[in-house]
Amino acid sequence: MDKTSREQALQILEVLRKGQPEQFTAFGPYYQAIVDGKLPEYYLTELKRRRYQYSDNLPELDVPIDHPEYSYLKLEAAHNHSSYPLMKCRRNVIVGTSLTLTDLVGQEIVFDSTIQ
Repeated sequence: MDKTSREQALQILEVLRKGQPEQFTAFGPYYQAIVDGKLPEYYLTELKRRRYQYSDNLPELDVPIDHPEYSYLKLEAAHNHSSYPLMKCRRNVIVGTSLTLTDLVGQEIVFDSTIQ
């Protein structure tokens, strides 16, 4: 991924604000961090969230998160419950962390390209 400039981030934020409120909620903080020059802090917060809010435990069932046992309705209901499957072993967490590390290099926050 190429480095996103402050100007590009401002343009993207404007588009998201005007026509895509759900996307603004999801991606707005990332682009706002670029605009504010606080992308390293944004990523540090994201990585800490994954480290501390996601469990090291393995699931009782060896199924993907989109399995009916872990339907989004069940996740909503269990959000504050200990069975909520926020687990580091889940595919979405592993892929998300990998993409975060790749973006850290692409945004020139980390200069060691061997982590890609």
